[in-house]
Amino acid sequence: MTHPSAKIKKILSGWLESNKIEMIWEIGSRDGEDAKVLLEAFPNSSVVCFEPNPDTYALVERVSLNSGGRIKACNIALSEQDGRVLFYKIDRSRTRTSWVDGNPGASSLFLANGSYTIEEYVQIPVEVECKKASTLIESNAFRAPDIIWVDVQGAELLVLRGFNQFLAVIGSIYIELSLKAVYHNQPLANDVIKFLSKNFLWHSVINTGTWQFDALLLNRRMASPSLYIRHYFFVWSLKSSIGLGIKRSFSKRLFHYLSKHLNSIRMPLNLKS
Repeated sequence: MTHPSAKIKKILSGWLESNKIEMIWEIGSRDGEDAKVLLEAFPNSSVVCFEPNPDTYALVERVSLNSGGRIKACNIALSEQDGRVLFYKIDRSRTRTSWVDGNPGASSLFLANGSYTIEEYVQIPVEVECKKASTLIESNAFRAPDIIWVDVQGAELLVLRGFNQFLAVIGSIYIELSLKAVYHNQPLANDVIKFLSKNFLWHSVINTGTWQFDALLLNRRMASPSLYIRHYFFVWSLKSSIGLGIKRSFSKRLFHYLSKHLNSIRMPLNLKS
């Protein structure tokens, strides 16, 4: 399967060259593997990986140490406040999942609500350090990113709000969003898109899904008539029951829609000429 970074690189090439991307923040890194692929896609970039899970941070740190200084690992959670916060890490021995490692990537700042039928999460609360993105930028710890890569299991709005005024300078956002709540009090895709629409337009869906999907948004300074059309189409599709291009790919959804409605049409009994 082609990594999403290849698709994003192709999309962004319509607005800027890939070697102009210098800073990427991978928020919710899990194991640092995406960061390595991002470096290949954007050859002049550096990647800052944020991973609060104490059980998997060593994996991210190992990738960082083998990156020639191009990947920086940070054992903190990005949020809308500075300080300490409870983080609910996955109990890998008791969680029911098809992932051989117990799926620690499902760990979250939120408690699972038990409604996710594909997996059954058991979580352990631990206290971790959290920072606002704006604090890190203002303190010159890191420069503002050109791209943010967000996979934070329901904490999307906490992360985005923490950027404050710096959110508007980000060029593009790749983000996992939810159609149905997996965690208590988590925002859904509609909430996140509404929050981002002041500064960003929705360009595409990279991976479709009935529970979650991955979206790419571009800063409004890249706006073109076609980008506005795409944005409003996806917003409409998200709010409709059809979910065209979001829940399923265009071709699969069209086939499903036509099959359902054609089967409901009463065909003539006598088909002979």
